[in-house]
Amino acid sequence: MRAGRAIARFFLLLAFFYTLFIVPWPGLEHAYARVFESGAGAVFGSFGSDGAVRFVPSTATDDPTNTDILLWNRRKRAGGWMQFSSRAQGYVPVAFLTALILSTPLPLRRKVWAFLLGMLLLHAFIALKLLVALTHFFSVDRSFALFTPSQFWQGILSEVMKFVAFAPFFSRVVATFIWILVTFRRDDIKTMLDRTTAGRQPCSKA
Repeated sequence: MRAGRAIARFFLLLAFFYTLFIVPWPGLEHAYARVFESGAGAVFGSFGSDGAVRFVPSTATDDPTNTDILLWNRRKRAGGWMQFSSRAQGYVPVAFLTALILSTPLPLRRKVWAFLLGMLLLHAFIALKLLVALTHFFSVDRSFALFTPSQFWQGILSEVMKFVAFAPFFSRVVATFIWILVTFRRDDIKTMLDRTTAGRQPCSKA
């Protein structure tokens, strides 16, 4: 029963915190989008020797969490653009990982370290998704293409784009694995098993 109550409490807290973060509080998601654009620009502003990338607030929609990615080939003097949802691809998995960590019954110090390391790993994954997306758009048959991969590698890149780079569910799966990695230690599993066993032991008779 004790283990059941602990699990129920965890999921109730998870639902509470995740809902709290997903509610569009004024300025929160907008602020994340602007930080996302600044960070992405610092990492991917120069793409290879001839590529240049800019991340700016979207002008195509009224959604402030959408980002326009401007791509430019300096050598060919040609460019294009793509749209990236910083909310779906960045903020939502960040909110989910944060809710998981806050819902886990751990000392505050361990939660802080788990959060910091988790954010580092999760944003490394988001950067990897961006790298895949930018490589794809700079390699397809367009006037600003930087790369000319073979048909085989172009097919591989397209499949990665389809099933990894823009799959919101996959981001939550990655966030869950990161949560397990940064939150739990070997001793935690043993402690949980001991508590579960203790909770199932029958009461001794007088």
